Amino acid sequence: MSLERAATIYRKGDANVTRLQWVHAYAIWYWFLLTRWVRWFRTDLKARILLGHGLPMVSGAIDVPSEQQIAEKYVRVTQGRAQDYTAGITATAPQEFEAAALAAADTWAAGVTQAVGEQRFAMGLQGSGARWRRKAEQLGSQRFPSGVAGARDDMASGVAPYVQELRSITLDPRRPRGDPANLQRVAVIAQRLNARRRAGVR
Repeated sequence: MSLERAATIYRKGDANVTRLQWVHAYAIWYWFLLTRWVRWFRTDLKARILLGHGLPMVSGAIDVPSEQQIAEKYVRVTQGRAQDYTAGITATAPQEFEAAALAAADTWAAGVTQAVGEQRFAMGLQGSGARWRRKAEQLGSQRFPSGVAGARDDMASGVAPYVQELRSITLDPRRPRGDPANLQRVAVIAQRLNARRRAGVR
């Protein structure tokens, strides 16, 4: 008996089947449900381990993969997901991303405040020097040129408000070298640029 036929008998019933066929259909259908539940349980267990969501309450010892196995599987599986990553980015409208980020502003502030109170910034930096050096040497030097080239338009739009502000400033005449009044010229520039920055030019 096929699974489809067993499912039909289980869900809707059929007056034309014999009792033996009815028992057979129920056995097939329950076996199908059982195997699906087992597969789900195994997948859920591995997902909880990888995502750090905790383990389901079961009796006896838990067969947990080693950290090396988890790391190796992460690299083996995830590095081939570039297409999925790109598809996810493409499917998200810029307005949707921005709206979601703005809606989380209070949550971000609360998280930062909590992290400051618990000194998590300092704790997270402890022992990170070697990892920073390794990542910077292995990846940073390779990505630096392409990152700079890709930021051309962002650089231009980012400095544009400050360029406009500088062009709008009229300075007093420059005094002889060493005259304290020259420092006031610098102070005017610094104050104007800082005011523009704090006004939210980005």
